[in-house]
Amino acid sequence: MVFSHSDVKRHYKRQTYDEKSILTFLILFFSITTYCQTKETISKLNFDFEIAEKGRPADWNNFGSPNYILALDSTNIKSGKYSASIEFKEGNPDFKAWAFTIPDNYAGNKITLTGYIKTENVTDGYAGLWMRIDPSIAFDNMNKNGVKGTTDWTKYEITLEMNPEKTKQIVIGDY
Repeated sequence: MVFSHSDVKRHYKRQTYDEKSILTFLILFFSITTYCQTKETISKLNFDFEIAEKGRPADWNNFGSPNYILALDSTNIKSGKYSASIEFKEGNPDFKAWAFTIPDNYAGNKITLTGYIKTENVTDGYAGLWMRIDPSIAFDNMNKNGVKGTTDWTKYEITLEMNPEKTKQIVIGDY
């Protein structure tokens, strides 16, 4: 299924988190692989959050509700120095997401996003990885198998079909 940007926005608005729960969502390691991509290209990108600027992972953006705290966490990590977290603080529950725009387009048939997620008290809604290939080529946000409850570090993957000739950008993230 292909989603337009407005479809994605409407879907996110339907996700809610119980006001009493704390959503702690930690992603440690992102790896992007395509059939033509090399490890050298990947190592230059900040998928593992190890490069920090002003207390945030360099080159990462965020969007969504202001009712969440996004931070780098140096105590609750899978490996390395940092993980990235999202925590509900107060107000009307909605969603918040980290986002990273991959600076290049890649040849190949498929692209896979791999990440480790750890959650605490996710009771209404879910946590997950997301990836979008623009313009309206492919989208997945784990809505059918999102992470709920309290879980230890677990590896997750999502794979999308690519169309390099039409791709303008690839955006990945977590929420």
